[in-house]
Amino acid sequence: MRLVIGAIGLSLAILTFCIVLLGARDPRSPKWASDFWIGNVHSIVILVLGCGGVLSIISALPMLLDGSIGTLHITLAALILVAGAVGVKALKIDKKLEDYKTRPLFNRP
Repeated sequence: MRLVIGAIGLSLAILTFCIVLLGARDPRSPKWASDFWIGNVHSIVILVLGCGGVLSIISALPMLLDGSIGTLHITLAALILVAGAVGVKALKIDKKLEDYKTRPLFNRP
């Protein structure tokens, strides 16, 4: 179960980072993507989810090597990581960042 929880935490950290990146780079940045929110809320959430996920996966490695983790948990963790990667790909980050470069800056000082 630690392996699955670690995969969930890691996938959520990566997706949260990508969503915050898009919000922060948008010329019409939303309120949740202000410097205050990014520095004091989003960065902490990303750090906690990412470190928790990695540490949970690392703590599951001895059980994985012993064989006490079943194939269901391994498959589920792999599917969660793949779903996170597909979610990141679906955000089309490169295209949106290029579009943001060509837009005029509305709400920036």
